[in-house]
Amino acid sequence: MWNVYCADCGHDVLVGYSRLRRVTNLASGVIALELRCPAGHGVEVLTGRATHDRASDSPKP
Repeated sequence: MWNVYCADCGHDVLVGYSRLRRVTNLASGVIALELRCPAGHGVEVLTGRATHDRASDSPKP
């Protein structure tokens, strides 16, 4: 299961594997997940080692 933010619902939602619609390998180490929240809205999530590397390089507010 994933805890993801749904912009249409305006809050975090918990989605299971049955809500997974698509997995796309965008680049080496970057994977895009297309999920559906319980209300049916589309939610896209980037994951993988490369996204964590980029997040650690970004400036902190």
